[in-house]
Amino acid sequence: MAEDQESLDALSHTVQSHLSQNRTDLAHATAKTARSLHGDIPQVNLMESWIGLREGGPNYQRAFYVFEELAQAPPSDSSSDAERANYLTAQAVSELHLHRWQEAETALRQALEVKGDNGDAMADLIVLQTILGRGEEVLKTKERLAGMGHTLLEDLDRKREAFSAAAAKYKPKFEP
Repeated sequence: MAEDQESLDALSHTVQSHLSQNRTDLAHATAKTARSLHGDIPQVNLMESWIGLREGGPNYQRAFYVFEELAQAPPSDSSSDAERANYLTAQAVSELHLHRWQEAETALRQALEVKGDNGDAMADLIVLQTILGRGEEVLKTKERLAGMGHTLLEDLDRKREAFSAAAAKYKPKFEP
């Protein structure tokens, strides 16, 4: 059984790797292999949901159902608060893509209740607050996230610097 789990973990990592390279075709092939080897189990459904979030369209709704089921499942000996918070965050991301703002906020708040230091949930909450035009809340959440050194803020800083550098190239060289 341990070898099967190692194989399934390897397939999961392979799917994530392919998705990080924007190779959904290879991710699909890997998930198909996982389904043929392991059948209809939550980890295979999870892989397919990751792919669904990348592809979009009707796949958002299918991904939402999987994440919702995993988030609402009763805790087992092997599950952790971090895992449940991650499922709730993934459920919220699906809701964001489906433009269901209130439901997304509820799932993100639940994720933060389960695990208050979940940086991904906070980052996604910033996205939602920005969409909803809640500037003050964005600032407060960014402050909490800044203490964690989350990649979202680092990425925003790099993009802000790149934009400023690009904009400087187009400033008039003279003042009228």
